Amino acid sequence: MKSIDKLIRSHFICYETDLGIFFMRIQGNEILFDQPPAFLSFIYELELIGLVQLSRPVEDLSGKVMIREKILVRQSMLQRIGEATDQFKLPIALEITEEIIKRIRNSLAEAILKQIDRPEHVFLNRLYSDLKKNPRPIILHSFRHRPLALLAYQIARQKPDLFTNLTVLGLLCLGIVIQKEYKIPLVHRHAFLAGFCCQLGLADTDDWRQAPKDDEEQRRRLERSAAYLDQMNFVQGLGTVLRSSFFSVRTPAVIDQTFTGLLQEFKPGPDAEQTEAAQPQQQADADVEEEPTATPEVVDNAAVPVLIGTVRIARFAHDIINSPTAQVNSARELVQGLAYNTAKGYFEKTLVIGSLGRFREYEVDIKHLAALAQVEGGCIHGGRYAWAYPKPRATQVLCSENLFACPHIKTAWTFHLVAPQRAYGRIGRNLPAGTYHKCALEEDLPPSPSTQSKKSSKLDLELEPDPQVEAPLKAGVQHDNTTNTQTAEAQSNSEYE
Repeated sequence: MKSIDKLIRSHFICYETDLGIFFMRIQGNEILFDQPPAFLSFIYELELIGLVQLSRPVEDLSGKVMIREKILVRQSMLQRIGEATDQFKLPIALEITEEIIKRIRNSLAEAILKQIDRPEHVFLNRLYSDLKKNPRPIILHSFRHRPLALLAYQIARQKPDLFTNLTVLGLLCLGIVIQKEYKIPLVHRHAFLAGFCCQLGLADTDDWRQAPKDDEEQRRRLERSAAYLDQMNFVQGLGTVLRSSFFSVRTPAVIDQTFTGLLQEFKPGPDAEQTEAAQPQQQADADVEEEPTATPEVVDNAAVPVLIGTVRIARFAHDIINSPTAQVNSARELVQGLAYNTAKGYFEKTLVIGSLGRFREYEVDIKHLAALAQVEGGCIHGGRYAWAYPKPRATQVLCSENLFACPHIKTAWTFHLVAPQRAYGRIGRNLPAGTYHKCALEEDLPPSPSTQSKKSSKLDLELEPDPQVEAPLKAGVQHDNTTNTQTAEAQSNSEYE
């Protein structure tokens, strides 16, 4: 925490210009420029000519005043500074005004919204397509507190990769919540902030570049960011939300038996269909102009469970998108993983259903994987040991613990797994290589999606095989009719990253 504290206190901002990389410092109510090109670039980029003033006079090397303080910066002043860069004393001190903060907020909002249209952010783009409400005011007002706006601007300049990382998490949280209408004050703004800030405490490290390796690291990262938010105190309760968003990726969840029923309607988020009359609360959250303030906001009690669940989903989505082992079509992998893990009980179904509704082309995948999770949940040992294999086109169910006392086990059938299998959807326990007995639950497996889609009047969609699990089928599953034994040649899969 020591380094990140220094970051906010000193506000030492990297500013890149055509002449090189220079720095500016935020000290009290001043921005100090140690190089004239940094000052000129700042003024021109934020279009501050005629809107701001110097807090100290600019003096030449003999002490003579070249430009007086407390007068608006004009084009002629900038020309004098540009023509005599080595003939006056530094630093140049600019007074921080509400106009500067407003321009910084606008700059941040524009930079953040550009992430939605980047080609690698297919999932984000779909969440925000055809929205009736504009997310820009929500993002803009998220930076109404001066320290956060300055820190975000600093990170955008000094660590652009980190800024992109924080931005995507913020947009994921907002995009998930915006699919549903909530009558909760500021829930959209606080959703964006919860995502944007959930890795803010890692700004002085490179840990944010990779997903946590285990539960302990996940908890440590969340605690670090939560403690930093508690210290900044611009939204009371946001730190508690981050701490509570921890969930174990190794502990089995409770199967949600109602999720497959909810998927039967499978409609896009309410935003796509609601009328203008249905939006008064959303407008109150986003469209009313607010002045920056130092007064902390408070997370509404009703928003707490919504924000906790949203941060969990966003972190999962973010890890999938940025995983080095992600499929080329990461949006499809993400949608499938969300459907499966929501049915497994890791995510709140009412938060997920609106986002899944944006991907109608994967409807067959979504329903099938939710059904597989429901079959696995039929394990009488808390739904923990049934393993549908191979996903996504499961044809059998294995007992991951070979519980011979279980009435569902088929002792006459064994299955040899050559290589370990990663938990589908990257959450949960992996299946080690070894010999497993079959489970009678395989009789409840749903039909293959490819067969199912041919009979569908709504969609003619074949479920594309997952390369992580399709390899065994191509390599061949060996059948021995004498010993009722199968051997699967499978690719080795890594742990949840």
